[in-house]
Amino acid sequence: MTCVMPENSNVAQRKMMHDGGVAALQGIREGVLAVARTCLFGERRKNLMARESRDDLTLLPAGTLGGDISAMNEWNGKQALKAYGLPVPDGRPVSVANAAGAAEEIGFPVALKVLSQTILHKTDVGGVALNLKTPEEVAAAAKDMAARLGVTDVLVEPMAPKPVAEMIVGITRTDDFGPVLVVGAGGVLVELYKDAVSLLLPLHEDDVREAIERLKIAKLLDGFRGGPKGDKDALVAAVMAVARYAEANRESLSELDVNPLFVLPEGQGVMAVDALIRKTCARHADTRAAGKIWNAC
Repeated sequence: MTCVMPENSNVAQRKMMHDGGVAALQGIREGVLAVARTCLFGERRKNLMARESRDDLTLLPAGTLGGDISAMNEWNGKQALKAYGLPVPDGRPVSVANAAGAAEEIGFPVALKVLSQTILHKTDVGGVALNLKTPEEVAAAAKDMAARLGVTDVLVEPMAPKPVAEMIVGITRTDDFGPVLVVGAGGVLVELYKDAVSLLLPLHEDDVREAIERLKIAKLLDGFRGGPKGDKDALVAAVMAVARYAEANRESLSELDVNPLFVLPEGQGVMAVDALIRKTCARHADTRAAGKIWNAC
């Protein structure tokens, strides 16, 4: 029961209704809102109960991490996420001198990036060269980066196809909730758009799909003004891959950013164009084997 003037309902009347199993609500607006939220709770509970149970799900720890925090270089970060199912380009981490040869092995055009644990925002310092079409262009770009930025190693990757949309999938750590996943519009304008949704871990695919539909960029993924639709299924799978990595590294993961994540046309998947992972590291070593560069934490 709810009424326009709740002050006219005295204590005795409310007690009588409560004893009879009737909820005496206070005010029309408040009462209708309570009914709506009860319905919402019921729907969410039904959906949760219908999901396949996962006995291994536990709340991820909150609080700050102890110890030194170190960043992986882009190659190592991508390989770590690839192991959990995130699609990444078929790149080659090489020395500056071997960049042109790696590009010929991959096939042109290619993208060239500095490979460093300290240069985290490569575009800001001119550490990225795109659409290089010849060995000479690659060699020149690599030598220029080495001279300007003091790096000895670079990452050579095939140019990614034109995406329907650029997304960001990230993990931030909060004192109250522990690791929190963020998914939203990405690329160089991520801070301008501010189109993102935060989700607590662990996740279910239904949570991810619902979050994506709440984004403004969802219109682009649905085929804005006759354009191609984005591969939403692959996007959901990519977000779940990042979530699995976060769950597995819950004790050490400080920050994770996959930006941009290219969403390709429907049926063509997604591609993680860049990735940054920062973790607490007990030890650090640089080793080289078979032409690959590993920075182990």
